[in-house]
Order: sequence, then structure tokens, then C-alpha cells
Amino acid sequence: MSTIRNDGNGLLSFEYVGQNATIGQLALALAANGSVRAPVIDETKLTGNYDFRVSWTYDNAVGGLQPDPNIPTIFTALERGLGLKLVADKGPVPVHVIQRVSKPSAN
Repeated sequence: MSTIRNDGNGLLSFEYVGQNATIGQLALALAANGSVRAPVIDETKLTGNYDFRVSWTYDNAVGGLQPDPNIPTIFTALERGLGLKLVADKGPVPVHVIQRVSKPSAN
């Protein structure tokens, strides 16, 4: 599973490329790379490994680059390209709590 950034034409888009990848790996990439800006849980019950390529872009400018108008957003790209639909839902989210902070000791 890899993420490719395309900005050579002055417009921003990305590709997720999966080779022998699971849908769970795709879900992790969606959450980790910020394409959906939310946790993603695989509820497809698909257990196989797949080869796929999904081209997508943000709906707003990022880092001074405009999104490529010829590339769909991640939501549309997943539905059209892979037949997968991202659905907003509520569920448990892991929370990390910092209980103490201290300066490192001098060595």
C-alpha cells in the first residue's frame, strides 16, 4: 500500500496504490494520511487481498496548491473506483492521556 503525491502540473492530487493489499490496509491509509480527516474503520467484511489504484484530491487548496479539477475527492473516488462508500458514524475513539511531563536528566 503506497500513497503517491502528484503536483508536477501545479495542481494537487494523490493516488492510493494497493498491491496485494487488504481493505483494512486501505482504511488505515485513509485515516493516517489525512484524506478523510477522521478515523476509518473497515466494516466491509471483505477478507481478500486486492490490487487497486485510486486517484483523489482534496476539495480545497492545500499548501498553496489548488486541487486538480479533473480528479474527484476521496469519497467519490472510492465509490466510483472501488465500489466502497465512506459513511460518517459515531463510535469509540482511542484517547491518549499525558499524565506527567518532566525535563530529561543531564547525562
